[in-house]
Amino acid sequence: MIVSQLEEQDIFNTEIRQDVDFIRDRVDELKAKAMSVDDHYYTVAGYCGLYRIPCPLHKAKEWGKAATFLSRKNGVETGTAHDERFGKVRTYHEDILQEVVKS
Repeated sequence: MIVSQLEEQDIFNTEIRQDVDFIRDRVDELKAKAMSVDDHYYTVAGYCGLYRIPCPLHKAKEWGKAATFLSRKNGVETGTAHDERFGKVRTYHEDILQEVVKS
């Protein structure tokens, strides 16, 4: 009887872990979108948060400058979004960010 209860508890725990993982991924996705203007445009911090890429301030500035340059070079528009720490920040198309922020 105790073994049966332990097995049931183990199955329940596994299901809960899967649910928590799903919710965490969904929250990360929603946070990244909230920091962005368009479904395909993200701030550097939003993109990094979505893909769990460490984003120290000095790297974010470097990636932002590179994304601005690459966007202009390729004729890809940038946007702006509000950031609670820095006010207005640029948003970049995810293809540009993928190229700049190589994980």
